[in-house]
Amino acid sequence: FTVRPDGETSENLDALAKKIAGIDNLGDLIVTELENSASEDGEELDFEKEIEPWLGERGGLFLQEYEEDDFEGYGAAVQATDEDAARDFVDKQVESSDEEATDGSYEGVDFKVQEDETTIGVFDGLVVFAEDEAIFKSMVDASGGENLAGEAAYADAVAGVPGQSAANVYADIGALIEESGGQIDDETQLFLDTVGIEPDEATAVASLVPGSD
Repeated sequence: FTVRPDGETSENLDALAKKIAGIDNLGDLIVTELENSASEDGEELDFEKEIEPWLGERGGLFLQEYEEDDFEGYGAAVQATDEDAARDFVDKQVESSDEEATDGSYEGVDFKVQEDETTIGVFDGLVVFAEDEAIFKSMVDASGGENLAGEAAYADAVAGVPGQSAANVYADIGALIEESGGQIDDETQLFLDTVGIEPDEATAVASLVPGSD
């Protein structure tokens, strides 16, 4: 996703926020809420001084699996244009929190684990958050190994619409089928067979562009 969209994308997001919640400027609201949340915790947070100087343009989020009625396991990463500044910000936020945090290191990447197991670190030009230490380590592994960015099919699919900022969504079709009981209706199975798709091993990608409607 685009962290700070501009142009038509930004206008469309603000139009959606206005229609749905009566919010005039979504970006301003997010900044205000971040600062107010920090203030409630006894911290002082100045977005313009502490976050904006290092905040990059892009971010990503994944939800690891779906169990019963909820998603389990998440990870998120946001581009950092200045790793040292981002690391200083993370250290300050962790130290000023009421929760204790422990230091860790994996494959040369330093990180901090909070009491609720949330793990955060800065590496490869990214500020990385994960629900727990194991997921964080899997993200470190992924950053140096195989990933979808290197696949030509995905590179073409995520190009999106020229001049627009898109959110790219990947879905593990095989896992979704398994979670739903492993059944596919006959018509769908016939279609998949016709186009040569093996559903148990299929993955789908969608590029979503926000519109004002």
